[in-house]
Amino acid sequence: MIAGKMDKHPLLDLDVLLSRQEIGDEFFELLLKTFSSEVPELLGKLKQGLKKHDRNIIRQLCHKLKGMSINIGALSLSKAGQEIEEETYQESFSILEAAIEKLEWIFEQTQTELDVFRKKGVAS
Repeated sequence: MIAGKMDKHPLLDLDVLLSRQEIGDEFFELLLKTFSSEVPELLGKLKQGLKKHDRNIIRQLCHKLKGMSINIGALSLSKAGQEIEEETYQESFSILEAAIEKLEWIFEQTQTELDVFRKKGVAS
């Protein structure tokens, strides 16, 4: 089951979320809280890397974001991170800036979907 769609990639893969929840409610809540607090920090560091024109740090941060996102089933966010990671090899910084802005928007939408998931009582 897949919730919300961004382009051709769903925001969340609910099967992944449910499989993480099956491990245990404490683990699941910690996973979601970690995601919700660390991704905004990571996005801030991405903006700093962009200001410094540091392709390596942008690439490393996007790689980390990919892993964090796929771990909770945030497919659109993971895909957007992967695209930026690949774009750091050839695209201009103005294109990277636009891609990072889109990444922020996708995170906000993903966070909204996670909140809906929690409110429905699927997550304790």
